[in-house]
Amino acid sequence: MKLFNALDLDNPLENKNCDEVAPLLRRISAQQIQLKKHEEKLRKKENELETVLENMSEGILLLTFEGKIVSINSAAKRIFGYSGEAEGENLSFVCRDISVKEAFFEAAKGNRFEKTAELSGGYYRIDANPVYSGEKIFGVALFFFDVTEKENSEQIRREFTANVSHELKTPLHSITGFSELMASGIMKQEDYVPCAKRIYDEAKRMTRLIEDIISLSHLDENAHDMKRETVDLYAVSENVIKSLAEIHAFILILQYGKKSLLKLPLL
Repeated sequence: MKLFNALDLDNPLENKNCDEVAPLLRRISAQQIQLKKHEEKLRKKENELETVLENMSEGILLLTFEGKIVSINSAAKRIFGYSGEAEGENLSFVCRDISVKEAFFEAAKGNRFEKTAELSGGYYRIDANPVYSGEKIFGVALFFFDVTEKENSEQIRREFTANVSHELKTPLHSITGFSELMASGIMKQEDYVPCAKRIYDEAKRMTRLIEDIISLSHLDENAHDMKRETVDLYAVSENVIKSLAEIHAFILILQYGKKSLLKLPLL
């Protein structure tokens, strides 16, 4: 017993005068060498994984089934506006956003979950996935993808559609107004030709607007063949004011009848 107690198991091959247990010591030494190699291999993989996670632009958050943080990379900390140590802390310690918690709870139930949420002034798509150990849910993995540019583009597209609809209403109102005047029978014979010309001009204006929409859509696809030209903004503004004034005049004519023609110019 004293012999075994005196053995240096950390350095088994350095024990002297232990011939009777030499095979055991050599076996222990070989196992220690294998364990060290395995430990170094695991440490190398862990360092590689940590390097990859830290250099990813996407946020990654790994949690236990109870909501304790196992791992969080720098991108996720930046998204949450957190800079301290977080491993072992509860999810609420670094983020109180309802969407993030909703994603965690859904994944903890075994459901894959996806949602876009506003975090730190930007828009992020949250992908939540349950992590299984056999058939049991072991934890939750949350991924955060920056979709701010995409969301902003969609917002611009929605605003553009609304503005286009508004712009198309102007020539349509003008065409409708002139057409109603011509059909009402209150217009003088000599005014029919100018009215027809005005309808023609507004129809051409609608055509130009539609062509502009097509050009903008082409430009939105990063086209490089678009031509640039100088625009007289003052002249454009004058035309807009003139068109709006005429539409207002037609509305008054339709409201107050033929007498208003004496007070307001037709063209």
